[in-house]
Amino acid sequence: MQNNSRISRQKKRKKPPYKKWWFWLIIAIFIIGGIGNIIDPVKNDNSTSAQTTNEKKGKASKNKARTYKAKKNDKSVKKSPNKKNEVTTTPSTKAKVRDWNFNLITLGMTKKEVEDILGKPTSESLLGNLEYGKDKLTFSNGKLYDGTPDNIKNAAIQRDKPEKLKAFAKRFGTKDAESVQKLVGSAYASKYIDGQGMTYAWTTDYGTLLRVDDTQNRITTVYLYDSNTNGLGQELYQGQTILQKAPTIHNFYN
Repeated sequence: MQNNSRISRQKKRKKPPYKKWWFWLIIAIFIIGGIGNIIDPVKNDNSTSAQTTNEKKGKASKNKARTYKAKKNDKSVKKSPNKKNEVTTTPSTKAKVRDWNFNLITLGMTKKEVEDILGKPTSESLLGNLEYGKDKLTFSNGKLYDGTPDNIKNAAIQRDKPEKLKAFAKRFGTKDAESVQKLVGSAYASKYIDGQGMTYAWTTDYGTLLRVDDTQNRITTVYLYDSNTNGLGQELYQGQTILQKAPTIHNFYN
């Protein structure tokens, strides 16, 4: 009997956990924490989004700082007087096309005078002639003698006109009549003038030459044609008419 009473007492002493005060305290803490999350669930999200936003702003500011630094370095390189960063070009006809005012130069100028006005040429030949782009300037005895620019070319033609005309007139007058007639229609024009004889015309860069063959007297005269006068123009050459080309004599030796 005594044993039974002891067992019953021990059973009465041992209470289940849910009947103990600390068990319900733990339950209460969990319930209060859960209720807090249900009432304000955005708080944690806001803190997380705020953290990510701050991280993005930090990265953006770093990127801006790097971009600004790169631009600053690029400007410093462009402004740097260091010759390694400079691009030098040599004179070349393939370079950018320039316009030179050739009207400022005249025949008889020295190379130095020409270069002082036009600047350095794009090239210079072994003969000492200068080239400015596609235009050429020819020098003789160190002075400008001829060239391709219009003003230089026309000036050279006018200077050489008297001597050139005399040379052409002699060449025209000493050509045999048979050869001249063969070239009528291509190089020469022809017409018979009463009282004078057969007349041929040859147009050159220096003017038009008229050749008159007096068949009766066998005299050939060459004139510089002038449309402003009533006559044939200025006489440049006169000589005996050559009717045929002299035959070529071949000598054979044994």
